[in-house]
Amino acid sequence: MLWTLWFFALLGFYGLTTWLGALLQAKGFPITKSVFYTILISLAGIPGFLVSAWLVESWGRKATLVMNLLCGAIACHFYGSAADQTQLIIAGLCMQFFLFGMWSALYAYTPELYPTHVRATGTGFASAVGRIGSLIGPYVIGVILPAAGQSGVFALGAGAFVLAALAVLLLGEETRGRTLESISH
Repeated sequence: MLWTLWFFALLGFYGLTTWLGALLQAKGFPITKSVFYTILISLAGIPGFLVSAWLVESWGRKATLVMNLLCGAIACHFYGSAADQTQLIIAGLCMQFFLFGMWSALYAYTPELYPTHVRATGTGFASAVGRIGSLIGPYVIGVILPAAGQSGVFALGAGAFVLAALAVLLLGEETRGRTLESISH
């Protein structure tokens, strides 16, 4: 479950964020505006981190992670189909809020699912599988962009986040309020 989660979450995240400036330019924004919008949109990640850090303790890791991934997928869809600058900024802010929030839950959840004697190794392997996704994502986006356009790119990103959320929803267990010993058994 964790390897699937990490693979698809990082494939979508790095696939999109690596190409964000170029995708904005393809929508007709000059490079200076593209860089400005990318920085502006990324700022929404700060409250996303903070809200998710709070939610992992109040809602739980599983619910917070699934919510961030699914809301990130929805925002990703709206970002890809934005018709004007205002829609683009609002969808981008929402997308980065939820996708950066995903990281808070991901790093809280992953180590708790491994027994103590393999926790660092297990977390490292999950992260390594995710890094494979982060390498594949930008390449796949580059292949899909000319063939399917922006809507195809953002559909791929949204689909990757939905697959990651489904892995957690169907296969994950909640760890909030449980001791590490009880989770390992």
